[in-house]
Amino acid sequence: MNVKLLKNKNYMLVVLGNFVSLLGSNIQQFVLSLYVLALTGSATLFASMLAISILPRIILSPIAGVFGDWFNKKKSIVILDIVNAIVIAGFAVMLFYNEVLTIGWIYLLIVLLEITEIFFHSSMSAVIPSIVEKDQLLEANSLRTMVVSFGQLMAPIIGALIYGIFGLLIALIINAISFLLSAISELFIVVPKSISEDNQRSIKGFKKDVKEGFKLIKNSKPIRTLIAIGIFWLPRKFKKLDNIYFFLDI
Repeated sequence: MNVKLLKNKNYMLVVLGNFVSLLGSNIQQFVLSLYVLALTGSATLFASMLAISILPRIILSPIAGVFGDWFNKKKSIVILDIVNAIVIAGFAVMLFYNEVLTIGWIYLLIVLLEITEIFFHSSMSAVIPSIVEKDQLLEANSLRTMVVSFGQLMAPIIGALIYGIFGLLIALIINAISFLLSAISELFIVVPKSISEDNQRSIKGFKKDVKEGFKLIKNSKPIRTLIAIGIFWLPRKFKKLDNIYFFLDI
């Protein structure tokens, strides 16, 4: 491992922030899945909690790269972590007062977390080339991928322990605090401005890049097939559910 890379404060802060944010999102999704399983006893719903994040990722990933290229990278990752903290804290308050989260609200939370994670990942990927030297870029990306993969591996274990010991409310509070701490650590990252950020780019150019992202989805048969499966499969599964689980407090 390149010692110089490990001594790069900006890079290490980026990796730490990326690790905490993605770990937090994955832990939260798994904890919510366990909560749904305990609430409904439905293995189908448990599996759907883990699968529902696929659709936002398929639809938004081709467009998320535009977000990372066009907007201030440091501000983006800080704001997205703060948004995650606020959203999760809001759901914690809702759970505290209502004593239960309905399936509909849980699905909404999972989708919101997945959307912010997609754009966060895009911004993080755009940050690294700006803070490491060219000859370190491959190693920097490899280390970041390894750390994130480790977090994804550990998320179900940590999530199960937190949920088993403390329950959903404390899990939400812990996760909200972790996102807030991640945002604070990212404030200390120094990201050099790119040429595109120094020169204001036109709205026309931004729209063009977004259209190209949608065009990629339109022209990709595998992506269209997966979206179609999700659109037709999920509603059919919902029809089989007892509406009291989805819409009402239990």
